[in-house]
Amino acid sequence: MEFEFWYYMVRKIKFFILVPIIYMISCVSVYQDINPEDVAINQAEFSYLLYDLDNREIVSSYNEDLALMPASILKLFTGYAALETLGYDKRFVTQIYYNGELKNGVLHGDLILRGGGDPSLGYEDLFNIASLIRKQQITTVTGSLVYEDDFLIAMPEINSNQPNEKYNSGLSSLVLRNNSFFLKGGVVAENKFLIPQLDYMKFKIADDISTPEYIKKYSWLIDGKKNYHLPIKDTSFFVANILKQILQYNNIKISTISYHNKQGDRKLLLEYHSNPLINILRYNLNFSHNLTSEILLLQFASAIQCNYDDLGDAAKCLSNWYQEKFPEISWRNLGWDNGSGLSLNTNITTLHILSLLQVLYNKQYGSDMAISLLPVSGLSGTLKHKFLDNSLNIWAKTGNMYFVSGLAGYLFNKERRYIFIILANDKIMRERLDNLDKEYNQKEYEYLIEYAKLWKEKIYDKQQQLIKIWLNN
Repeated sequence: MEFEFWYYMVRKIKFFILVPIIYMISCVSVYQDINPEDVAINQAEFSYLLYDLDNREIVSSYNEDLALMPASILKLFTGYAALETLGYDKRFVTQIYYNGELKNGVLHGDLILRGGGDPSLGYEDLFNIASLIRKQQITTVTGSLVYEDDFLIAMPEINSNQPNEKYNSGLSSLVLRNNSFFLKGGVVAENKFLIPQLDYMKFKIADDISTPEYIKKYSWLIDGKKNYHLPIKDTSFFVANILKQILQYNNIKISTISYHNKQGDRKLLLEYHSNPLINILRYNLNFSHNLTSEILLLQFASAIQCNYDDLGDAAKCLSNWYQEKFPEISWRNLGWDNGSGLSLNTNITTLHILSLLQVLYNKQYGSDMAISLLPVSGLSGTLKHKFLDNSLNIWAKTGNMYFVSGLAGYLFNKERRYIFIILANDKIMRERLDNLDKEYNQKEYEYLIEYAKLWKEKIYDKQQQLIKIWLNN
């Protein structure tokens, strides 16, 4: 018994001595500065394809039938489907109604804001709407500013598995394109500094919280010392509040906001039309705006009368539509989650992307060629500061998330015209990042983010190498 006692004690002492040592060694190995040479491309999750547009043949490919995450390259598919079903000159309409009686500048009733699913609505548009209301000789509204958003579904975020970042905002049929707000840190909750001003937003302070949490409607848990650029979850209420402020700036008195009051007769006061869809899509493809793509996905699903309850259902409508349009390749098992590519479950191959880019090559919408909607290397959109040695040679859509990178489009020079696609993933590193608890592993999180940045640079270098070879051969 005595032997067993001392044997147990020695083992316990060794445990308490060795564990901290092992932990410190692991920290040194994990958190030391990263050597860029140690950051590798996983060739099992890398693919590319080069297609000669003049000879109509694939001239080079690698893992061309490998399904990988495309990130924002998926926006090409949503945009094309929207153009084909809605029409390139489609304009989305935001309507203003009123009920009650308008007499001597006083509206004895409600002013009603009805969203029509305009993905491009901005602050400037709300100012225009307020000015048009003012031109109707309205100076006072005795009732409420009522907002209605039942044209499309409403959701508090695009993807619930993604962080509370401005690129993962809520959506509805009444939404502002810039669907986020800025919160300045170091300001107590009672004296918060917000851009834009949102008096209804509430905050609770917690020390050293790494990730802001959306507690409940209009309420966030934050670190009071940090700056945040946070997404709007309740998009319709947000739009109504901004319009109410702008109405007051136009000397129109209105005191309260309410939701979805369809009782009684109503009269149409005005309709406000968006720019044509072709212009909205050019903005979206150049600046890779998630919210715009999701609204266009819902507009597409509604236009083809496909039933949906969420973005996943609408994305299935989209993949089924592609199966009908491109029956020579199967679209059934790609698992699309949404229309923007903000998902780790969405997959696609270079062959699928090729099938769309072949159609878009000669596609014309009004006076616009489809290719002209894309960012241009060294000059515009997400390619403005990239591929500077090949300015004007590359017209392509980018797609990037942590450990996900893609580029797909067209290569041009005096002698050659190509379609090209390059996709890269590292699912193991991405899963490691997603499964990490940042609250307790802040150093490892910082390490993985730095690693992801170096990985992205490595992919960019590989893209440059391939494009140089393709243009010079």
